[in-house]
Amino acid sequence: MSRALIKRSHVAIWKWIQYMDINDFVIDRSKEKSKVRCIMIDETMITIKGEVYWLWVAYEPYINKYLLMDISKDRTTLRCYYFIKELRRLYGSKYTVYTDGTHYYNQACRWLRIRHIVYDDNYKNVMERSIQYINKG
Repeated sequence: MSRALIKRSHVAIWKWIQYMDINDFVIDRSKEKSKVRCIMIDETMITIKGEVYWLWVAYEPYINKYLLMDISKDRTTLRCYYFIKELRRLYGSKYTVYTDGTHYYNQACRWLRIRHIVYDDNYKNVMERSIQYINKG
């Protein structure tokens, strides 16, 4: 689980989205869905106008694409469940979900009957770098 704390206003986040060529970093499901081999998930705390939010990120390391992002006020098993459920709707359930092993990932994957693996240090470094790239935005 990432513990990075970034302070951004809603305008800064909007500018970040405008600055990044979103097509370079977010998967085009109509063309690249078949290239997805695994899904890595992590969340990081962000601050927007003094309020704490959680940025949930799903990333595919083999094609270097972000599959899904979501911002929420809470970090609970139920929130995690809905995030992974949306991933399943978009990409199916044949993929393995890799996480840092936090209890809410284990429970959500069990509820959704999705294969879950706690990633090792190599994958953890890949996921942390992908989150850091977003934080630098």
